[in-house]
Amino acid sequence: AWNAITPDLTVMVNLSVRQLADERFLERVARVLDESGLPAERLCFEVTETAVMEDPEYSARALHALREVGIGIAIDDFGKGYSSFAYLKHFPATELKVDQTFVADLFRDERSLQLVRSMIDLGHNLGLGVTAEGVEDAATLERLRAG
Repeated sequence: AWNAITPDLTVMVNLSVRQLADERFLERVARVLDESGLPAERLCFEVTETAVMEDPEYSARALHALREVGIGIAIDDFGKGYSSFAYLKHFPATELKVDQTFVADLFRDERSLQLVRSMIDLGHNLGLGVTAEGVEDAATLERLRAG
């Protein structure tokens, strides 16, 4: 139904450790895409450091397999974990989601503002889409856009 109403809508889905470790996950995703008619390019899985670091080698293979069929991969809660840059190097991300804890401090802490702007620039420089989580009002959005 979303396809008919909003043909450019991307469906973002959190990917759990259990799902990522499931060897039949890609097969299930392909079946759901086929049954729903949603193009793979309009689906994006959000992954966290916890999910991929359980088994980094297997996770990398699984995420690459998802990318090969056109599914997007968003790095969720970017900046919060210890291996954030490792994500960018080893995993086929298409989007970066800046953790809301940085966004929440934009007006109280100049350093948080500079970190968020740097993460946005980093994502854009790598050709990634970027989402700042926790933007809940026009003032916060404008502060980020002022770049």
